[in-house]
Amino acid sequence: MLILRGNDSHGSGAFMASRGNRKHHGIDISGAPGGLVCPQLIGAVTKLGYPYAAEGMQHFRYVQVTDPAGNAHRYFYVTPLIELGDQVTLDTVVGIVQDRGGLSPGMGNHVHYEIIDKTGRYVNPAKFLGM
Repeated sequence: MLILRGNDSHGSGAFMASRGNRKHHGIDISGAPGGLVCPQLIGAVTKLGYPYAAEGMQHFRYVQVTDPAGNAHRYFYVTPLIELGDQVTLDTVVGIVQDRGGLSPGMGNHVHYEIIDKTGRYVNPAKFLGM
């Protein structure tokens, strides 16, 4: 069972929650460091990225899987276990939950999950997960 990160001193882990002058474009799914991340979709690994450009932050990673409809599913704070171009099935483990440690004190450990449709719009991932 997936559990969303609730409210804390940094706000909510919900889709479109306020982040000051911007909105949260995904959902935050609680997860312990070392846990396995399985995307529950078929597609191809189209990007292995870094969510932060700041020096000393390059150890944080994300995995992007693009489904057959052209939607990009991104999983942030994940150590990749796959390679660019790999095919993903329903039972593929794409990565391991990273320890966010001191990144945002007071915020629970989680995987940020966002979906960008083929037109470039953010879609609520909770709907995709049936939440």
